[in-house]
Amino acid sequence: PREMNAEQRLELVEGFIQSEIGSKYPYQFAIHNPKAMDGNDQPHVHLMFNERLQDGIERDPEQYFKRYNSKNPERGGAKKDNTGKSYQERKTDIKDLRQRWADLCNSHLEKHQIDSRIDMRSY
Repeated sequence: PREMNAEQRLELVEGFIQSEIGSKYPYQFAIHNPKAMDGNDQPHVHLMFNERLQDGIERDPEQYFKRYNSKNPERGGAKKDNTGKSYQERKTDIKDLRQRWADLCNSHLEKHQIDSRIDMRSY
């Protein structure tokens, strides 16, 4: 949210990563703050994570993305967490994730005594 300062935004993003990703997935993020068309700040985060589970097996990038080998996991790639889910289940997962993001944002806004709130449709 534009009402937060850079330190508060970082705290928010790190909290989201801890609660949603933890050490299960590899991830990378960047927080940007360009000017919006209205001339105000437009802070946002780019968060990328891979749904292949971190299983403690060392793999080079080529092996990491190969097909998972259930009989010999060390010979295959990392297992995907979303295997077997239908389109509708994945769609529901994304909506639920957006709701959890909105809830966390709002709790941080409240924590920092900022009156603004967002919902999952905010952009």
